[in-house]
Amino acid sequence: TNQIVPCSMVLNGEYGQEGFSMSVPAVLGKGGIKEVKEFDLTNDENERFQKTTKLLKNAATLVENLLK
Repeated sequence: TNQIVPCSMVLNGEYGQEGFSMSVPAVLGKGGIKEVKEFDLTNDENERFQKTTKLLKNAATLVENLLK
């Protein structure tokens, strides 16, 4: 239906992030993600998104280190 839905995926440069899984707007099809929708974020939205990804990356690193 080409609906845009939130979908968790490993980012590959989308929204300035790479190699990290985040939920982003995407169009899904039979084979999975057809397209990631990168909306223009306001400066405030972008700052908040980048801050959130930094916090989540730090938490993931902490968990990985604890599991070693």
